[in-house]
Amino acid sequence: MGSRFMHLLIADYVRSELHIDQRGRMLLGALAPDATNAKLDTHFKGPPFKNCPGTPWEYGRFILKYREQISDPFMLGYLTHLVADEVWATKSYFSGFREILRKDPSLYERYHEDFRLCNAKLNELYQCRGIYECLETAEEMPRIEEVTEADIFELKKDALADFDYPIDHVHQELKVFSLEEILAYVERASHRALDACRVFA
Repeated sequence: MGSRFMHLLIADYVRSELHIDQRGRMLLGALAPDATNAKLDTHFKGPPFKNCPGTPWEYGRFILKYREQISDPFMLGYLTHLVADEVWATKSYFSGFREILRKDPSLYERYHEDFRLCNAKLNELYQCRGIYECLETAEEMPRIEEVTEADIFELKKDALADFDYPIDHVHQELKVFSLEEILAYVERASHRALDACRVFA
């Protein structure tokens, strides 16, 4: 799946395009699905599909369950995360990356090291003005069953720490992905998430 930093970028793009004022609240929502280890529940990945790689996240179930609250910026941020993860999962499945990762578990650490390097590269490229400050001061969220406020605020600390990187990460080479591949993913996921959220904003 995409990194915390990527999810923040995608949600902030959608927020900007839809002229949503509560920036911090939407950014919190974009982190929420990764706030616990119960990923099948938080990502609305239904039990019938648990053994089927490449099947889409059922974010329609999220929309249906929270239809009365779906226009809340937190919920729209949550929805951007689910859509972005589906884009990543589809890309990984059809490129064969998921199977390569299964055969070579050592690749997993290099995969996450690339994500750490990408924090620096994406921050420099996108000039993420205000994201850190708005996320840092975000304190409110609606009550939902899948994650607790404590879980989300613990993950928020990790997401804020992603902005504190060694400057050499900006220039250090990626090992698993290319920067062009990451940028293409962020752009594609941003547009897909915008399409999914537009009707509810």
